[in-house]
Amino acid sequence: MRFFNPKVVYSLRTTGLDSGSALIVMKIVKKLARSQNLTVLCTIHQPSANVYSLFDQICILAPNPGNHVTRGLSQTLIY
Repeated sequence: MRFFNPKVVYSLRTTGLDSGSALIVMKIVKKLARSQNLTVLCTIHQPSANVYSLFDQICILAPNPGNHVTRGLSQTLIY
């Protein structure tokens, strides 16, 4: 197991940040993910349109655990 060089990063939080700061954080994360070939999993509530547009794929979950409403490329889902 390679704990020192993960390919999946999880637990990204933008809670408490204003929309401009959240956008800066997400742009940095996307740049790092692309340059390091990482998959980033995160939970984000009510993202701005600018932050939403940075996601490649989206999975929208329902209140019931384990159920999803929709998923797909972020550009093909309405925001």
